[in-house]
Amino acid sequence: MSYAIINLLVKCFVLSDHQYINLFADCKIVRGFTQSVIIDLSRNKYYKLPNEFINVLSNYLGKTLSKLKADFDGAELSSIMQGVNL
Repeated sequence: MSYAIINLLVKCFVLSDHQYINLFADCKIVRGFTQSVIIDLSRNKYYKLPNEFINVLSNYLGKTLSKLKADFDGAELSSIMQGVNL
């Protein structure tokens, strides 16, 4: 079972299963037609991400990583993560 999206969240947001998924106040999500970006205003960086990833991230903000793991199987997570390169 592939947990690419979960691994990305753990890597980017340093989460364990019991921690909550959140963005820092200076990180903003900007949605585009096919892609979106997360802009880190304090570091002057941006991360291009597919809208599917942003949808999942937005839906799970304030929820635990274990909730995300429970709601998705590996195939769904892999398909969401296609094209994500940080």
